[in-house]
Amino acid sequence: MHIGPNSYRKMNMSSLVDHIRERYYHHFILLVQPTPNMYPQIILFGDSVTQCMTTNIQAWLQTRYSRRADIINRGFGGYTSQQGLSLLPKIIPSLHPDTSPEIKLCFVFFGANDAFQPPQTPGRPRVHLEDFLSNISKIVEYLLSISKEMKVVLITPPAVDEYSLPHTGLTSERIAAYATATRKVAAEHELPLVDCSKAFLKFSGWNGSLEESILPGDKRLGKNDALASLLTDGLHLSAKGYEVLFHEVISVIEGELQQLSCSNMPVVICKSSPNSPQMQICHPRTDC
Repeated sequence: MHIGPNSYRKMNMSSLVDHIRERYYHHFILLVQPTPNMYPQIILFGDSVTQCMTTNIQAWLQTRYSRRADIINRGFGGYTSQQGLSLLPKIIPSLHPDTSPEIKLCFVFFGANDAFQPPQTPGRPRVHLEDFLSNISKIVEYLLSISKEMKVVLITPPAVDEYSLPHTGLTSERIAAYATATRKVAAEHELPLVDCSKAFLKFSGWNGSLEESILPGDKRLGKNDALASLLTDGLHLSAKGYEVLFHEVISVIEGELQQLSCSNMPVVICKSSPNSPQMQICHPRTDC
């Protein structure tokens, strides 16, 4: 019922308050209680290798998890684990249960920039190995502290091809040490691990020990064309490299985090029935 300005003047205060509450209650609730994000999140957190996932792994995951989860890319080109640790509270703050989306899974992918030795400081990586190990541990501890439900997965930095690198700031042996440190943190915290380094080495035809000091990509060996095909510049991933990494990501989810596989995560908003728009149909195992 419409009430004109003159009618408001004739109402006593109690009636006026009741009228305003009745008419504008739902608008008021929307202002003071914002609707929570219904879709849970899967976060990709790392450096430029993660940032460049927008057209491949992020998109492929979003296709698999359509109607189930949002895939969020938090990759920052040039960042080290130290910078990532400092930035983390700003991009993944403590969760508010009423308004924050539920973070189901967070992948952590650092190491390449940490291992890099700038030409002005030869022999000194941007982040020393011991500090890298500490930073990754602190990132894990922070993520686990804000949500008991969140699963954290570490990814080792990729093997590199020294023949294709435009600089001498990275070596195959040095980045392998940062991959080993990532494995150590995953083991200490009993976390799933996506071993990108090992997967790339296997793709190159290598089947030796991870402890070997001379690995494919090292200039002390001949050029490995298979490894080079996974990288665009000796470090950053090619389309084929992202395909290999994606296979490893899915293998870890399906093997160690089955509750988070797309077939086991519930559909947030179901499909409408083509025969009856009022009906909603959810087939968790067939909609992936």
